[in-house]
Amino acid sequence: MTIAGLAPLMKLTLADKQADWPDALAVFGFFGGAGIITALSFRTAQRTGSSESLSQEGKTLWAEKMAVIAVGVVCAGLIACFAQLALGTIAWKEVSVQNAFEPVLLSVIIVCSAGFWTLLARSVIGGLLLTAAAQFVLYLLLVLFATLINRMAPVKLGETNLVHTPEVHAALSWFVGGSGLSYAAVMLWAGRKRFVTVAVTHEGHADH
Repeated sequence: MTIAGLAPLMKLTLADKQADWPDALAVFGFFGGAGIITALSFRTAQRTGSSESLSQEGKTLWAEKMAVIAVGVVCAGLIACFAQLALGTIAWKEVSVQNAFEPVLLSVIIVCSAGFWTLLARSVIGGLLLTAAAQFVLYLLLVLFATLINRMAPVKLGETNLVHTPEVHAALSWFVGGSGLSYAAVMLWAGRKRFVTVAVTHEGHADH
C-alpha cells in the first residue's frame, strides 16, 4: 500500500511531468491494497476458528484485527502523503478537508466492509469482488440520485447543473458522507457479528 501510494513520485523521473498513469497506479494500488489486507486478515480468521472458543474471545480478536488494519492504512496514507508533499508532487495549497474527503471516506468504507464480504464469500477473491460490486452499486445509486436532482431544475446547454451549484453541492457532499459512513458502520457491525458467529461455529464443530 505504501509503495503504491508513492507511485506519483515516479513523475519526477518522467519526461512528461503531467502523466496521469502514476496517479492511477497509486489509486488502484493503495485502495486495492487496503481491501486485500482486510480480506486476507479475515480469511485467515476462518482457518483458525477452532482457537476462538468463546464469543468474547472472538470479539476481542476482531477488535484487534480491525485496530491493526486501521493503523496500517492510516500510516500508509500519511507516509505517502508527506513524502509527496516533501518532494513536491503535491502542493501544500492542495491539502484541505475538501480534497481529503473522498479518499478518506473510500478508505473507511473499504476497511469496514471488506471483512464482512470476505467472511460471507469464504474466500479472498470472492470478498474483494463483492466489496467492489457493493461499492459500484453505491456509486450507481449516487449517480441516479444526482440525475434526479438535476431533472428537478433542467438547464440549457452550457449552464451549470443544479448539483454543481455551491449550495446543492455542499448538501450533496454531506449526504454522500453520511450515506458512506452509515454503510461502513452497518458493514462493520455485520462483519463483527459474522466473525464471532464463524468462531463459535468452528468451536462447536471442534467439540463434536
